[in-house]
Amino acid sequence: MSRAALPTLAAFLSFFVSAFSQATCSEGNVPPSFKLDFENDAGNILLQRASRAVAAQVSDKELRTELPAPFWPFKGGNSNRTGASPYTGVFDLAEPTWSFEEPERHSKGPHMPTMKVFHGTPIIDGEKIVYIQSTTGWVYSLTSDGKLRWSFETSDANPGNLAFLEGVVYTISQDGTAFAIEAASGKALWHNKVCFAGSADTHSLVAVPGFVILACSAVERPGTVFERVVGTVLNASVLSGSTDVCALRADDGQLRWTFRLRSGIGPKGSGLMGYNEMPAVVDGSVVFSDYFGGVYRVSLEDGKEQWYVPGGGLWFSTAGGVVVGADGRVYVAMNRGRGQGMLRVHDLSDGAVLWNQTFSEEINAGVAVGPSQRDGPTAVVVAVGNNVECAPHTGPPAAMRHAKIQVIDSQTQQLLWGFDLPASSAPCAGIVSLFDSCCPDVFGNPTIGIDGSVFVNWSGGFSYALRDANGDGRIDTEDPAEFSSYHHGGGSNGNSAIAPGLVVVPSCWKIFGFTGL
Repeated sequence: MSRAALPTLAAFLSFFVSAFSQATCSEGNVPPSFKLDFENDAGNILLQRASRAVAAQVSDKELRTELPAPFWPFKGGNSNRTGASPYTGVFDLAEPTWSFEEPERHSKGPHMPTMKVFHGTPIIDGEKIVYIQSTTGWVYSLTSDGKLRWSFETSDANPGNLAFLEGVVYTISQDGTAFAIEAASGKALWHNKVCFAGSADTHSLVAVPGFVILACSAVERPGTVFERVVGTVLNASVLSGSTDVCALRADDGQLRWTFRLRSGIGPKGSGLMGYNEMPAVVDGSVVFSDYFGGVYRVSLEDGKEQWYVPGGGLWFSTAGGVVVGADGRVYVAMNRGRGQGMLRVHDLSDGAVLWNQTFSEEINAGVAVGPSQRDGPTAVVVAVGNNVECAPHTGPPAAMRHAKIQVIDSQTQQLLWGFDLPASSAPCAGIVSLFDSCCPDVFGNPTIGIDGSVFVNWSGGFSYALRDANGDGRIDTEDPAEFSSYHHGGGSNGNSAIAPGLVVVPSCWKIFGFTGL
């Protein structure tokens, strides 16, 4: 959720308090040239052509069996968060092979209707087992054909997007309790109260040998007036967001270090600065952004700041997060005000700004960075569009909103191809009733396959697979080689996960699996 949603969330709460009940509203051959192989970075999973096996961590006391490398271990697919896969996935999204809907659960805390059940991103291990968290406070493990393997109950609502490392699934709940769950059995290996509170929105963890990195608020903070009002109404101590990035020991969950974001909003800088944090780990460092598009690089070992570049965003800014491309560049999306997005690109080594590009609409999702096609130039996939409202619209007709996918050459900044989505004035994308709304993010982060196929989930109720097969700079919706879609009818705030012959698509009410060659 971006901070741009706060005015509409306030409107939503007025409806909520007034008790309104209805709204109106295939495995591919991987070219040797495409690797995420930072040899000096112990934290990066090596995506190599020759093998899918990765040696498990070895301690002085034990030698674990080798485990197959996970296909999609984190949101963004790798510890760089590129959204790129060395596989092609399944392009035909006409009909899912399976779907999974959460069993009836009672939320562990005040459950915001704007965060319906599956508000995040699935992950896939090396055996094509799927894992997904629910806003009700549960973690689920599914077979590759969508059958429930196990379910795990956390301590609170809104656990963060999961991280997978060496047979263990990691997350943190809204109450600040982190968990390590054995992937094979669904049993807790450890749990630890590591901070005052975790974020209450779709923040993401990352796990690398020895470390688990996550968003947190280390100590209680006063919060803004708006947050305090909402917290009183919902009996919630923290509405959303975070003030810190924390590192835990992967083996026992003990805190290794905490990094405080530089400033905040409100008295003494006490407000939210991190929103939907998505830290990347590369070359022995952690890279992340704040709510205004400021970018930080800190040491993985001790959390010491290496460089910081202030953001160019405004209060109505972004929750997109950073991506570190295999080209050694840091990509961060931000908004310079309502209705104007900007993509800014930094040099990983020192944070120098290399280029930036503005857009006529907001960018409220992270970008994807990967091949535009096999052996093609590196592409940046940008999902552009203002977020939807979270409350029924009253008064004059709502303005039409426009959203599009733009794929840019990372070197020349030239548009490679684009795709315009249907214009919409609906107040809530995919809404059934006021209490089933799922918003505000108009897009989940894009995913890109090794052949340049782009998978994107739009909160107008569709998931898309797109590629410019003939290189003419546009997507032909009548050509099955360039366009495929599935209408699930709901909102969708997560990104699709890819494995050979499998694409897993999240919507706010169901998880869908598409299988094929």
